[in-house]
Amino acid sequence: MANLYFSPTTMGFFLNAMEKPEDSVEVSAAAEAFLRRAIIWGATGFRISNGNVSVTYPEFLREYVTDNDAPVNFQDGKAS
Repeated sequence: MANLYFSPTTMGFFLNAMEKPEDSVEVSAAAEAFLRRAIIWGATGFRISNGNVSVTYPEFLREYVTDNDAPVNFQDGKAS
């Protein structure tokens, strides 16, 4: 299986290490699914460390994402 990289700046996914931006980090397939879902919800801030991911949303979406249980954290292969 190919490595997959995520760039928080471009909010993009890259398969080729040669083409990925400098800020890209390697993510698992499960983390990729979480990130794609969070981006659809409108996430704009991303913190990725040791396979764990947390996202933030713009202030104008805060109430909406809270009321509707938008994805916020991904730890140990599980989204919350």
